[in-house]
Amino acid sequence: MNDRFDVRHRNVQWLAWNRSFDPAQQLAVCASQLEMLRTTLGPNWPLLDKPRARQAGLAEVKFLAKHLIRVASESVDFYATVDFITNDAYERLDGMRRASGDRSLIGHLKNWDELTHEHMVPGTAVLHAVCGLKPDAPVLPVLDALSFRALVSGTKRKSTGNNATDAYLLDVEYGLKSKLPSVLPSRLLNQGLREWNQVPFRFWPLMRYEAAGLLPTLIPVTERARTLLDAYERARPD
Repeated sequence: MNDRFDVRHRNVQWLAWNRSFDPAQQLAVCASQLEMLRTTLGPNWPLLDKPRARQAGLAEVKFLAKHLIRVASESVDFYATVDFITNDAYERLDGMRRASGDRSLIGHLKNWDELTHEHMVPGTAVLHAVCGLKPDAPVLPVLDALSFRALVSGTKRKSTGNNATDAYLLDVEYGLKSKLPSVLPSRLLNQGLREWNQVPFRFWPLMRYEAAGLLPTLIPVTERARTLLDAYERARPD
């Protein structure tokens, strides 16, 4: 196994805070609601992905669609719904835990100055993918592939001027706050993929992190995250 991913062997048992959350059920409910919206809008459905959605009188529906996309991967305790954690975020959170007598307190996850809970694929990119499906194509497989969450170090709530955090790398230095990277990782280019929308949906969650140099620091917390990271690793050429 590539030693670049040795962080995945860190202890993550104490990170499984929200054990009662059923992600499969949440995804199925949100996907079915998106399909109902698509049926209701008919030929106007693709307009949700266009700048003129407001002019077409679809601003409220677009807001609802983006809300369904956002909550598809999180519970009501969104801060406790984590698929990946970066190594820097792990170290910071572990320090808080040890300061509390080795208790894994869920309240630490609300330390907004130290940690940020992120949708790995921006909602605008997920909406683009869903609106681009054929009218009879199921939404669930795409939503399932793109709905992953990560806990990263740093904050997006205010500008701190600190470039030593994962949030800074994702949002500022690489300008990846609301879009996927404009330049694909070289290994994907080597496979003949020239546009990010040519990449299989299942790889979108990890593309942005590789572009920001954070892929080697990702620690999978859930089984679906481990499966995704393993598949991405297998796609890497020798």
